[in-house]
Amino acid sequence: MDSSAAASFLLILPSLPLMLVYLVGIIFSATKVRLYRRAAVLALVGFGSLLLSTLVHASATLMTLPAYRGSMALSELGVRLALINLVTVVLTLGGTILVLLAIFADRDKRPAT
Repeated sequence: MDSSAAASFLLILPSLPLMLVYLVGIIFSATKVRLYRRAAVLALVGFGSLLLSTLVHASATLMTLPAYRGSMALSELGVRLALINLVTVVLTLGGTILVLLAIFADRDKRPAT
Protein backbone atom coordinates (compact mmCIF):
# COMPACT_ATOMS: atom_id res chain seq x y z
CA MET A 1 0.00 0.00 0.00
CA ASP A 2 1.58 3.30 -1.07
CA SER A 3 1.54 6.40 1.12
CA SER A 4 -1.28 8.22 -0.72
CA ALA A 5 -3.57 5.18 -0.49
CA ALA A 6 -2.75 4.84 3.20
CA ALA A 7 -3.46 8.54 3.76
CA SER A 8 -6.77 8.25 1.90
CA PHE A 9 -7.78 5.25 3.97
CA LEU A 10 -6.86 6.99 7.23
CA LEU A 11 -8.94 10.04 6.30
CA ILE A 12 -11.99 7.90 5.51
CA LEU A 13 -11.54 5.43 8.39
CA PRO A 14 -13.24 7.53 11.13
CA SER A 15 -16.26 8.08 8.85
CA LEU A 16 -16.49 4.48 7.66
CA PRO A 17 -19.26 3.43 10.10
CA LEU A 18 -21.43 6.37 9.04
CA MET A 19 -20.71 5.72 5.37
CA LEU A 20 -21.82 2.14 5.88
CA VAL A 21 -25.08 3.32 7.46
CA TYR A 22 -25.63 5.73 4.55
CA LEU A 23 -25.05 2.93 2.04
CA VAL A 24 -27.49 0.65 3.86
CA GLY A 25 -30.00 3.54 3.90
CA ILE A 26 -29.56 4.03 0.16
CA ILE A 27 -30.02 0.34 -0.55
CA PHE A 28 -33.01 0.03 1.78
CA SER A 29 -34.65 3.14 0.31
CA ALA A 30 -34.09 1.91 -3.24
CA THR A 31 -35.80 -1.39 -2.43
CA LYS A 32 -38.85 0.40 -0.96
CA VAL A 33 -39.44 2.92 -3.77
CA ARG A 34 -42.41 1.04 -5.23
CA LEU A 35 -44.13 0.58 -1.89
CA TYR A 36 -43.48 4.00 -0.27
CA ARG A 37 -42.67 6.25 -3.21
CA ARG A 38 -42.35 9.69 -1.61
CA ALA A 39 -40.71 8.58 1.64
CA ALA A 40 -38.27 6.27 -0.13
CA VAL A 41 -37.22 8.90 -2.67
CA LEU A 42 -36.72 11.51 0.06
CA ALA A 43 -34.65 9.04 2.09
CA LEU A 44 -32.69 7.94 -0.98
CA VAL A 45 -31.71 11.49 -1.88
CA GLY A 46 -31.06 12.33 1.78
CA PHE A 47 -28.78 9.37 2.41
CA GLY A 48 -27.05 10.03 -0.91
CA SER A 49 -26.41 13.62 0.12
CA LEU A 50 -25.03 12.53 3.49
CA LEU A 51 -22.71 10.02 1.80
CA LEU A 52 -21.60 12.62 -0.75
CA SER A 53 -20.89 15.09 2.05
CA THR A 54 -18.65 12.60 3.84
CA LEU A 55 -16.78 11.72 0.65
CA VAL A 56 -16.36 15.37 -0.39
CA HIS A 57 -14.96 16.29 3.01
CA ALA A 58 -12.43 13.46 3.04
CA SER A 59 -11.32 13.87 -0.57
CA ALA A 60 -11.13 17.67 -0.45
CA THR A 61 -9.03 17.53 2.69
CA LEU A 62 -6.79 14.95 1.06
CA MET A 63 -6.30 17.21 -1.98
CA THR A 64 -5.87 20.45 -0.03
CA LEU A 65 -3.36 19.49 2.66
CA PRO A 66 -0.53 18.40 0.32
CA ALA A 67 -0.80 21.75 -1.49
CA TYR A 68 -0.04 23.47 1.83
CA ARG A 69 3.39 21.84 1.85
CA GLY A 70 4.10 23.66 -1.42
CA SER A 71 3.77 27.37 -1.92
CA MET A 72 0.22 27.88 -0.62
CA ALA A 73 -0.21 30.69 1.86
CA LEU A 74 -1.80 29.90 5.19
CA SER A 75 -4.65 32.33 4.48
CA GLU A 76 -5.45 30.53 1.20
CA LEU A 77 -5.47 27.20 3.02
CA GLY A 78 -7.89 28.64 5.57
CA VAL A 79 -10.21 29.89 2.83
CA ARG A 80 -10.15 26.53 1.03
CA LEU A 81 -10.87 24.57 4.20
CA ALA A 82 -13.66 26.99 5.14
CA LEU A 83 -15.29 26.57 1.72
CA ILE A 84 -14.97 22.79 1.92
CA ASN A 85 -16.59 22.82 5.35
CA LEU A 86 -19.37 25.11 4.11
CA VAL A 87 -20.15 22.75 1.21
CA THR A 88 -20.15 19.70 3.46
CA VAL A 89 -22.35 21.40 6.06
CA VAL A 90 -24.88 22.39 3.37
CA LEU A 91 -24.90 18.81 2.01
CA THR A 92 -25.24 17.36 5.51
CA LEU A 93 -28.01 19.79 6.42
CA GLY A 94 -29.92 19.07 3.23
CA GLY A 95 -29.51 15.32 3.64
CA THR A 96 -30.64 15.38 7.25
CA ILE A 97 -33.71 17.49 6.40
CA LEU A 98 -34.64 15.07 3.60
CA VAL A 99 -34.29 12.05 5.89
CA LEU A 100 -36.46 13.79 8.49
CA LEU A 101 -39.06 14.57 5.84
CA ALA A 102 -38.95 10.94 4.73
CA ILE A 103 -39.73 9.79 8.25
CA PHE A 104 -42.96 11.76 8.32
CA ALA A 105 -43.96 11.60 4.63
CA ASP A 106 -47.39 10.24 3.78
CA ARG A 107 -48.37 9.46 7.36
CA ASP A 108 -52.02 8.69 7.91
CA LYS A 109 -53.74 11.56 9.62
CA ARG A 110 -55.60 10.28 12.64
CA PRO A 111 -57.93 12.44 14.64
CA ALA A 112 -56.86 13.18 18.17
CA THR A 113 -58.86 11.25 20.71
